[in-house]
Amino acid sequence: MSGTRAWMLGCLLAAALACQDEPTAPAGPGVTGPVASVIRVPLQFLQVSTGSDRGCGVTTDYRAYCWRVKESTSERSFVAYPVPGEISFRQVSIDKTDDHVCGVTTNNQAYCWGNNEYGQLGDGTQTSRSAPVPVAGGRRFRSITAGARFTCARNLNNGVFCWGDNTYHQIGDEGSGYPPTPVRVHLPKLFLVVNAGLEHVCGVTTDGQAYCWGRDTENQLGDGTPAHRSDSVPTLVAGDRLYKQIDAGVNHSCALSSADVAFCWGSGAGIGDGKDGVESVPVEVVGGLKFRQLSTSWDHTCALTLDREAYCWGRWITGQVNGSMPIISYEPLAVMTDHRFTQISTGEHLACGIKPNGTALCWGLGWTQGGRAHQIHAIM
Repeated sequence: MSGTRAWMLGCLLAAALACQDEPTAPAGPGVTGPVASVIRVPLQFLQVSTGSDRGCGVTTDYRAYCWRVKESTSERSFVAYPVPGEISFRQVSIDKTDDHVCGVTTNNQAYCWGNNEYGQLGDGTQTSRSAPVPVAGGRRFRSITAGARFTCARNLNNGVFCWGDNTYHQIGDEGSGYPPTPVRVHLPKLFLVVNAGLEHVCGVTTDGQAYCWGRDTENQLGDGTPAHRSDSVPTLVAGDRLYKQIDAGVNHSCALSSADVAFCWGSGAGIGDGKDGVESVPVEVVGGLKFRQLSTSWDHTCALTLDREAYCWGRWITGQVNGSMPIISYEPLAVMTDHRFTQISTGEHLACGIKPNGTALCWGLGWTQGGRAHQIHAIM
């Protein structure tokens, strides 16, 4: 992609992804703890989602905001901008390439915005949008998840619909092309959790079983069969254990068992089994920790322990050592902060967490922004 095209696609997200001039906001006190912080916007969050080096979230007043790093010679901080339109969101999801964003409103309507080259906005067109547009069909959804060039959502009856790029059958349809409106995924059961990775999707059923579908070139579907294929049919993840949460990354996937133990499969350091290899079935993350929530990214994973401490493992993880460059760890490594979190979300170069008081903290961006690893900063 040329530099001009990349710039144009980035600016399609307009205010939502901070391409406009940044407004001036009063400075506030720094965040306490081992890492200093600059406060720019007084916001409190219910939920956050990270992409590559941008993030979005929903505040306690149900407004959606997105942010990127403000890079200057004097300061580096995360500055949030309201998503255009007077829409009350309760959940948003940005895809792993920062290409598009989707959200579910307080009355269960789905909206998307950003690049729409593959019909990933679901509005029946391939026209990119700088502000949220409703997903076609008038269906009501409980949650939504943005993949790379496609989107999936769970309806009120716990069924799943997907739309957009179907190159790897990631929308659960045997056909090809780019359906620009929701297509029902033919599932064997009802789903309580659905999360899209780069080009595959994983979910947990109402009875705790894990299924995945889409690209399987790196064993990210976890069914124990040979990789280098794609599957439009949701495939049962190998093993007889039950799960309560799951997240799809790029070349790997991870899930939390009903006993709060993390299991991962696929390829790369993000599996957390103490080595950099390939696993076609779930393997337990080493270290003996128990977790309440996890989030996968390109080649790393982050998770919260039962007492809300943040850990990460894999490649390109930053923030674990104050001021360090990105590092590699094949087992969970504690994020160097005294803060506790109620939710964590990690992207390619960015991780964000929400404190119990609603403050959102982000860190990372070790590759972009001139190769400098950023310390933890608040989005308030």
